[in-house]
Amino acid sequence: MHKKLFTVFILLFCGLALRAGIEVDGVEINQLTPLPQDKAHGYQNYDFVIINRKPSARDIRFYIYPRHSYGGFTIGSIVKTVTVAPSSTAKVTLYYPHMNLHGADIRITIDGSTYSGNDLNISLSSRTYYMEKVSILITKSVPGNIMKFRNQKLNSYSTEKRFDYQYADIPVSQWNKNWLLYGGFDGIMLSAKDLKRMSNDVRSALEQYAGMGGVLMIYDPDATFRERFENVGFGLKVTCKHPPEKWANSVWRKYMAETRATSGTLLQWKRKTSDAANRDLKVTKDVKVPVRPLFIFMLIFVIIIGPLNYFILYRKKKRIWILWTSPVIAAIFSFIVIFYAFWSEGWHSRVSMNTITFLDENNRTASTIGGIGYYCPIVPGGGLTFSGSTEIQPFKEQEKLRNVGINLTQEQNLRSGWLQSRVPSHFLLRKCESRRERLEIRGRTAEGIEVLNGLGAKLVNLRLVDFDGKCYSALEPVLPGQKIILRKCDITKTSLPVMQQELRNKFKGNWLNYLAPKIISLSKGTYCAKLAESPFMKTGIVPGELMARNTIVGILAKGDVK
Repeated sequence: MHKKLFTVFILLFCGLALRAGIEVDGVEINQLTPLPQDKAHGYQNYDFVIINRKPSARDIRFYIYPRHSYGGFTIGSIVKTVTVAPSSTAKVTLYYPHMNLHGADIRITIDGSTYSGNDLNISLSSRTYYMEKVSILITKSVPGNIMKFRNQKLNSYSTEKRFDYQYADIPVSQWNKNWLLYGGFDGIMLSAKDLKRMSNDVRSALEQYAGMGGVLMIYDPDATFRERFENVGFGLKVTCKHPPEKWANSVWRKYMAETRATSGTLLQWKRKTSDAANRDLKVTKDVKVPVRPLFIFMLIFVIIIGPLNYFILYRKKKRIWILWTSPVIAAIFSFIVIFYAFWSEGWHSRVSMNTITFLDENNRTASTIGGIGYYCPIVPGGGLTFSGSTEIQPFKEQEKLRNVGINLTQEQNLRSGWLQSRVPSHFLLRKCESRRERLEIRGRTAEGIEVLNGLGAKLVNLRLVDFDGKCYSALEPVLPGQKIILRKCDITKTSLPVMQQELRNKFKGNWLNYLAPKIISLSKGTYCAKLAESPFMKTGIVPGELMARNTIVGILAKGDVK
């Protein structure tokens, strides 16, 4: 009885909505009710809560795998190991990119003892979705029948994509604090009351979601304006005084156009072939079978190992030697083929990466989008490793991505099958996190303005507009931690909303090949630079050769100019 009361108290204190679970060896494991998972891109997730009643730490390993395997672009395993402190509660989230997971099942290991999903009374829903659609998440505090309004007045089912409005079944106080789990929604609708009810971490995650290209709508009846569309980072923030049911058709059309644009750019991975990706982001020469050289080589091999070998042995009256000369000739030719392959392409891995980062120094938030390509003669044994705030999506045309594995114990370790030997692999990337890097303005001199490179990377070029509207640029590369005098120059200036609209337009485009600093018009208190290597997005492996175009667009911290 006391154990049950203790469990109820803990779960009520944590505010968690449970679906199923059971107690095993002093450890209670329950599956949590998630947000809707019917999305066309982004990440899917499973959430669990663990209650450790024993006075000792417990090591718990989650292993999710498909019950059925049909091949082609599928998740084979998701693994995460956690240590739960004595007499404490822990929440565990397992997530993975938008790929097939046929009939998901689970095994959980507690201090070496393994239990299946049936033993634990946990049944996972299958997460396989193919339809392209615009997914909108709505909280129940947003008044009105949005779906009825949409169908009757705008007839959106006749548009090129279906709009799918899904209500959140859990209160905002239980939402996750990682923006990654909201990235699959093209729009999120909530109220000002929801913002007050949620924690600062969840509120920050939603702001990061908007900065990463999402469309965040806030219903605020106390607003002093009717509606306002505001670009934030690569996304959009919409604030409305009236509930969506009372929006004008023009507002609805603009909102739907923006969410449709977000969906379109994030579904690039479904439409672009591997060859097209390699043309946009070249990581190796076009992969073609050398038919003519291969035919000539095989013809020489056949002549030598067959007629020539037999003729020479016949003349020497050593025909029995054919039993060992044939394998030796075959081994020599195999060695020549392998040697030529590595001699022509090398042993090291090649990485090509294009990224653009929007750094808001005032909010200390860095939002990065881009693409990355790999070509590995020998696949690294450790796989790819990215942070837990990075969304990585492989192109669907990479059909050899079958039964790939993910280990979430530390970060996102993409193992077993994500990279194929001597086959180009390309991925779309999004990442948002809190960062303290900044370009610090130290003061003015007779020659120009003095700045300190605190961005943690070498700046190949730099353009800056100070708060007075004066334009400056660097005439030479700027090393990390180096001070430099920026000289006055002519730069096309614009307003901050226009600059942010440019960033939004970049988000809507082809991430793999358009990223260059000269295409960004700057406003007061902003800068743009090209980086030799981005400190905001890691390459996933240690490359032998790196080809990168990294751009940073930043808003200067207020009060920097002296």
